[in-house]
Amino acid sequence: MRRQKSALDDPPMPRTKPTTVLSKCIGGYSMFCRTDEHPFGKIRNIYCLNCKARMGCSLCCEPPQDLACSRCRQWATRKALEFHGPMVPVDKVLIEVQRIIGAIDLPF
Repeated sequence: MRRQKSALDDPPMPRTKPTTVLSKCIGGYSMFCRTDEHPFGKIRNIYCLNCKARMGCSLCCEPPQDLACSRCRQWATRKALEFHGPMVPVDKVLIEVQRIIGAIDLPF
């Protein structure tokens, strides 16, 4: 009588090497982020404080106190918010500029 073949009789499958896409960082949503493929830094993933978008790794991002998100246009870390203060929206800046210019009596 013949014995049935089981899964234990098969030789183990060789492990595949990780693809280069998984072992390389391709950048993120931080301002001035590196966009070329490079090895991951000490910290693999840095996320935005507000929108939770991936900013990149520690090699391709700005320092934490200067890290800004290009997706939500806010500071991406608590350090940046404490260091610089809150960002002012562009429309509020334009209204203030128009108010100041309107108050100045121009000679021409």
